[in-house]
Amino acid sequence: MKRNLLFLLITLSLFISCTGCGSGVSHPADSLNATPQNGEALFEICKLNGTVTEFSDRGCVLTPVISDDSVACQAAPDHEDQQDQVTVSYNDGCSFQIAHANLQTGEITYEDASVADIKKQTELLISGEYDTNDTLLADRVFIYRAEG
Repeated sequence: MKRNLLFLLITLSLFISCTGCGSGVSHPADSLNATPQNGEALFEICKLNGTVTEFSDRGCVLTPVISDDSVACQAAPDHEDQQDQVTVSYNDGCSFQIAHANLQTGEITYEDASVADIKKQTELLISGEYDTNDTLLADRVFIYRAEG
């Protein structure tokens, strides 16, 4: 519970700090493929963040963090609404990394990971594009771990 609350608070603070930053600014393709050095940049390149409710080697289902200007929230474990959950499918060549977020400095360090590191209640940030069925086709998956 404390972990989910901490994730929610971090998400909220990063969202608030990003409000107005980069709005309407296009990003070069190279910057989307670069490894973000801080939490703000990481959240900026990701289409979705949330907690895993189901997982397999081909994808997962997330309960998303919902942000509305200054508030971010997420359903409590085992109280998720099926309609709000998002299906994620891993593209061929999808990369997996653990993103260690230092809460004091805002810096992010990375560690190689694999699909085997994703379990129920894992907090993820996902970069990719949605298809016509509202499935997020992931090209990069970050396992988010807040530290410090």
